Amino acid sequence: MPEAKHPKVSIIIPNYNHAKYLSQRLESVYNQTYQDFEVILLDDCSNDASVAILNTYAKHPKTSHVVFNDKNSGSPFKQWAKGLALAKGEFIWIAESDDVADLSFLEISIVYFKEYEKAGILNVRSQIIDANGQHVKFQNKLISTNVNSTITHFEGKVFAQNHMLKGNSIINVSACLIRKKYLCNINYSTINLKLNGDWSIYIYILLESDILLCNKVLNKFRTHSQNVRASFDNTNKQFIETISLLSSLVVQNLFEFSVIKPILFSPFFSALNYHLKKKEYLSAIKYMYFVSNQFNLSLPIVALKYLRYFIFLKNVLRKDQI
Repeated sequence: MPEAKHPKVSIIIPNYNHAKYLSQRLESVYNQTYQDFEVILLDDCSNDASVAILNTYAKHPKTSHVVFNDKNSGSPFKQWAKGLALAKGEFIWIAESDDVADLSFLEISIVYFKEYEKAGILNVRSQIIDANGQHVKFQNKLISTNVNSTITHFEGKVFAQNHMLKGNSIINVSACLIRKKYLCNINYSTINLKLNGDWSIYIYILLESDILLCNKVLNKFRTHSQNVRASFDNTNKQFIETISLLSSLVVQNLFEFSVIKPILFSPFFSALNYHLKKKEYLSAIKYMYFVSNQFNLSLPIVALKYLRYFIFLKNVLRKDQI
């Protein structure tokens, strides 16, 4: 008996309590104009109507797996890894359950991938919508070297160094199609980041492959109070995760410290400023220790580099005494 043909694309839909948006998301996936795909539905122990909605799609001919967690995994990136382990396709589309796709997203993306064999990621432009699906704004045009072309090709490591180390320039994974082989080379057990896990994954992929940026608006990125990033006290956690990610890139010899050093102090500056303005002086000192330990810097060097903060602190204390 001949071996079953694997689909070209595996679509992973990780869901947690997005029943309100789920049907619209699923319709935008199953009705793609390009139909050579499988769908892997994952639910992370939702307590809304998500399970009932997903069950209605369980017997759809394009659905290959439906997995309901008995316990919440605690991280969307664990769900990514679970879906990846089940995927059979050459390409992976992680279609987050609260976003919406243009029906031509896959068809257009596959065409561009055929033209660029070294590409590991294709990122399309997004429209930002609110919880009710209303237009908020269009994402700024993606970086382009040719104003007359909708697609731009960049060498991966060059793009990572110039456009990814200062912050995650890929705003939404739903806007990406990724070659599976590059996702499979990542050790997901080492990615313990709740806010910046996608950022680190993109960087690891770009160290092995190139990126395509498509300025066609083929994705709707929904912003609302249930977004993963909206559910955390971002300032503290995102700062710690950013420093941890940058330090890991140095420790693994993926980037020289001389490249990371100028970037390092940007999140540190923001977080320290945040705590000093809130008069959280112990937290400010704790962050200086954290940075010095992560990068084997002496605390006095870190303190001197940010002497203006100590001056600021002195002025604040003086005002408190008046």
